[in-house]
Amino acid sequence: MIDFDAIASAELQAIPYEWALVRQAIEPGRAAALIDTFPVDDFWRLQHDDGEKSYTYSARPLVILGEDRPASLAPLPDPWQQLVQDLLSPRYRDALSKAIGRDLDGAPMEVAVWRWDEDAQLGPHLDMREKLVTQVFYLNGGWNPWWGGCLRILGSKDESDVHSEIPPLLGSSSLLVRSDESWHCVSPVGEAPVPRRSVIVTWFRPGSSSPSWYEDDDGIVQSHARPPGGVRQTSPEASGLAALEAHVAALEARVEELTVLRNRKSVRAALAIAKRVNPIRHRLAGRA
Repeated sequence: MIDFDAIASAELQAIPYEWALVRQAIEPGRAAALIDTFPVDDFWRLQHDDGEKSYTYSARPLVILGEDRPASLAPLPDPWQQLVQDLLSPRYRDALSKAIGRDLDGAPMEVAVWRWDEDAQLGPHLDMREKLVTQVFYLNGGWNPWWGGCLRILGSKDESDVHSEIPPLLGSSSLLVRSDESWHCVSPVGEAPVPRRSVIVTWFRPGSSSPSWYEDDDGIVQSHARPPGGVRQTSPEASGLAALEAHVAALEARVEELTVLRNRKSVRAALAIAKRVNPIRHRLAGRA
């Protein structure tokens, strides 16, 4: 599932801080299978704005911090079980350690699925100090930057100070090493025909506690966020396929409309040319 060699050989950038783009972190065929079986159950709608950090998106835990198994939620489809196995494997830990030049032995890991519907956003921020490195795997078959939803590597806390922008393209991945300069954000999702989909893997300092998820005494997964900041979505939301079909249909209708207009313009142009050419032909014929 995961291309460990591609991650291990990632070219770590130093400006404005340590980050990297892995263009094919998941094999394309496997990445497509993750889209086809993308989970729809057990998401929480998370919102927060304290003046320093703001976000709105939906998330589902895959692995709670420090655990060596999937979170106790609805069973995962086979491609997702394989992804979790790869993320929990020593090969992944070793590959990421090589990529960032830091030993991650003893560092606990947490994994979540993020779904960004319309109006989802993540404002400029620094990750909490307990975090060491974050890797995000992107799962969209196609994405236009003007839809928003792009990771922005910032040179400062100023949202307009954009050093690089990374669209969420299928199977690609970003790496962000946490520092006091690692400002970043995700541009607000606009009228995209499908949700922005990603898997976020965060490595923490030893001894850290999860800021997001836990299992209660009955083994039920809970979010540390409380309503209205964290609301469990009890019914699956639209996967986006219906919206995509409607979008494609609208595009096809527009193409047909433009084709008709073009044909009309062609006819009018031909008639206009004929009006100019016919008198010339008559004069030429009279001289012959």
